[in-house]
Amino acid sequence: MSQLLLLLIKIPAVYYVLYSLIPRWLKQPGKFMLFIEAFVAMCFFVLAYRVMIHFVIWPYVTFNKPQTFTTLEFTARLFYSIFDILQVVGIAAAIKLFQLRINAIKK
Repeated sequence: MSQLLLLLIKIPAVYYVLYSLIPRWLKQPGKFMLFIEAFVAMCFFVLAYRVMIHFVIWPYVTFNKPQTFTTLEFTARLFYSIFDILQVVGIAAAIKLFQLRINAIKK
């Protein structure tokens, strides 16, 4: 159930990368601003992911109280969130870029 709720964060992240960032990345010569935009978007999605876990999943799905963390626990959970989102976005982006490459070869 909790992974289903986290899809509410992962799906918009994938959609944003596939249909906003990648087309502009392939067409624009100046890529620095797109890199900054991608970084800010990633920070937003990681923050939304952590908020969803902390304030929705723990109290309403697992029935645990939100707790305070040590710095090490916070860092570990932050990295887990980053890797979880990047895994889904990375696989979807790889498939999209593969499809674009196949279409370019066919032309």
